[in-house]
Amino acid sequence: MAASLRPEPAAAVPPATPPEAAARWVHALAAGLGPWQQIARKPFSPKRFNAPLPVTLWRAARVALHLAWGVALVLTVFPRRTQAARNLRVQRWSAHLLRILAVQLDVTGTLTPAGTTPAMLVANHVSWLDIYVLNALCPAHFVAKSEVGRWPLIGLFARRSGTVFIDRARKRDILRVNAELANLMRAGSIIAVFPEGTTTEGDSVLTFRPPLLQAAVACGAHLQAVAIRYERPDGGRCAAAHFVGDTTLAAASWQALTQRAIHARVQLLPAVSCAGGCRKTLAHGAQRDVALALAPVNAGRKKTKP
Repeated sequence: MAASLRPEPAAAVPPATPPEAAARWVHALAAGLGPWQQIARKPFSPKRFNAPLPVTLWRAARVALHLAWGVALVLTVFPRRTQAARNLRVQRWSAHLLRILAVQLDVTGTLTPAGTTPAMLVANHVSWLDIYVLNALCPAHFVAKSEVGRWPLIGLFARRSGTVFIDRARKRDILRVNAELANLMRAGSIIAVFPEGTTTEGDSVLTFRPPLLQAAVACGAHLQAVAIRYERPDGGRCAAAHFVGDTTLAAASWQALTQRAIHARVQLLPAVSCAGGCRKTLAHGAQRDVALALAPVNAGRKKTKP
């Protein structure tokens, strides 16, 4: 019998659910937004660990308002407040930002009390969230490359909150920076540095560079290593919190906004005295301590995507 020339009926395609339709619409919109293109490539996963799209958009609106409030604070309130009052504002502002993003802090260990002795924190660097996580624990002065001071909004926050900028193109600028850091610690401020010089995915610790630790040696500060990692609610590594490679800040921020919850695990390791110490030895010891603190978690945890 001759085969029928009538075309086969097309298979029925089930209609997209509202979350899927919304996700496709956002992907299509983001595809033409230049630097936001990385957001379009980020797959939505509403059935796993991603928050529903309306929740994500509501969070984004709240973050925008919180940023506006922060601008108002640094422009109008900070100039009329003491350093202690500004520190308290920074701590509250950072803690509130983490709450908006559903970042839950889980802290173990004891922090060196501010003001009792000069203190420096050295931490592994995983995410753009690291600064706000540490500031929510204890307001600190951070060290950043000079380019950050020229970034819109972020540069304004950094300058007004006491960030110390270093010009990486000038090798001798480290002398000025270390002198400024030492003076801040002698005045009772806590300094926080990320001696790896870049970010990682949290599954390894890069070499801790010693130059910035000279400031702690110069004023006999206590050096406290801090291990930071980010997890999903099921205990898996939260890659959405990472800020590595060619990921833009916009894409990294959106990844964090889309998560149902992020657990920031912070381990405060025992502080050591830098008095009479060697910066290279101190850097190596801090790197070893952070790596050991993260090793059991990384060894027993399966690497999975968010």
